[in-house]
This record gives sequence, structure tokens and C-alpha cells, in this order.
Amino acid sequence: MIGLNVGDTVVFDELNLSVTVASDDKVEYQGRLWSLSAFTREFLPENKQNSSGAYQGSKYFSYKGKTLNELRKESDR
Repeated sequence: MIGLNVGDTVVFDELNLSVTVASDDKVEYQGRLWSLSAFTREFLPENKQNSSGAYQGSKYFSYKGKTLNELRKESDR
């Protein structure tokens, strides 16, 4: 949807962790597949977590300096 391909690398910005795009809605990290929101919930530092545990994962990952959320908004225009 935003021009990323399987095998591309995106960054979980909060910890500067690189993960690999595995499909349209999954990333791979250390051999395990994650949705962006589940990865964010698992790896977001405790002091940045919210009480609901619900996250819009695309806000926490970037590709070439832009969040996936920003890239999606640009592609929608």
C-alpha cells in the first residue's frame, strides 16, 4: 500500500530496532512474525506505554526517515 516490499527493512523508532517486512501486515524480528501493533505493545518502553495497551503501530515504525503513518497519508493523496 505504501510501496514497501517483502524484505525491506523498517525501523522501530523507540529502540532503533531494524525489522524486516514479511508481508502486507507483518514484520519479522528474530525469526518471529509480528503485526506492527503487537510488536509495539511488546517492545515499547514501559514509560511510554498507555493504559489500554492499544497502539497504532504505523506511528512507531519508519522507513527512510518517515513514519509508516506519514507514508500512508502521502500515498492517500
